[in-house]
Amino acid sequence: MGTSKERTATDILDDLTNVVWDAEAVPSSEQAHSILADDEVDREKIREWSLEKLAGVRARQELKAARTQRIGLTKHFEKLKKSLVSRGSATRDSIIEKLTELGQVNPEAAQVFCRKLEEVSEEDWQDLEAELMTLDSDAFKD
Repeated sequence: MGTSKERTATDILDDLTNVVWDAEAVPSSEQAHSILADDEVDREKIREWSLEKLAGVRARQELKAARTQRIGLTKHFEKLKKSLVSRGSATRDSIIEKLTELGQVNPEAAQVFCRKLEEVSEEDWQDLEAELMTLDSDAFKD
């Protein structure tokens, strides 16, 4: 057999067979029923137990997959959040730069935009930046 990562379902079944039947080969269904009957083993209880264990394994796998997905989404959202924060910072820096330029040539207009900046939410900063960018070059000269 290969390493544990390369183990197949057949490898696991063979190992289980060796433990349960103390044999190197899987007995036929008839032989298995006979052996279990001789030992007075309730096959239905074994079946129920096996199904419960299998359901538990599947539930753990689903939980692990959900956790992995949640962690991946959390990391993705954190990256988006950082990106948005840096964009907001870039927008803020751009507005301040434009207001500084405007303040040098038209202090009254710069003052109006500064008041507007105080009232505007961060979500609207991009609109304010667009308004500043669409000003004619004449607005900077008045």
